Amino acid sequence: MNKETNERLQQAAERVKNEDMTEAIAFIADFHGKVAAWLPGESVDFIFDVVTAPGADLIAPVSGDALETKGNFEFFMRKKQTRKKLGELLALFKAPRSKETLSEIDAIGLKKWLARNEFRSEDKPWDYLNRLHVLLFLDSMTTVIDDHQLTTLYEQLVGKTPVPTSFVRRQGEVRRVVEKFVEKNELTQVNLVKASLVRYL
Repeated sequence: MNKETNERLQQAAERVKNEDMTEAIAFIADFHGKVAAWLPGESVDFIFDVVTAPGADLIAPVSGDALETKGNFEFFMRKKQTRKKLGELLALFKAPRSKETLSEIDAIGLKKWLARNEFRSEDKPWDYLNRLHVLLFLDSMTTVIDDHQLTTLYEQLVGKTPVPTSFVRRQGEVRRVVEKFVEKNELTQVNLVKASLVRYL
């Protein structure tokens, strides 16, 4: 990590200290508690409610035109194949983390499945689906859900080329840089704070 990047992360860490994340931390703890209690074969309907709840805006805000895709997200979440993949994603959340976790998220392929679906109006609900992944795997990602913004962060913090096309892989690489910074500077161990740090750059 170069000196400029380190300084910017230091400034972000100072800014994030002034944020009251109590409500957001409680929201994510409640969500993860529900997922931990979920059993294979049970309904996954609660996922839509959580991803579109006001509490989710505290963590990974959806804004602009993306807000208009909420109806399409609801339609997408009702599909049989989506529900099947959501079950696989929840089961993966409950499994111990490993070096393969991010690759396994990609292999489940919810984002590829969305790419194959067509909608009558508005755009595809990418930001809502990205938010779903971020809320579930907050310990491995950041709270940035906009693809272009994430690519910019990847270029600034990771700097490897070519930039991975996978949202999940870019997330993992950026989060690793944050983890190294946090460890080096002996900062917070609260996952939400670490995941949110890059939003304050």
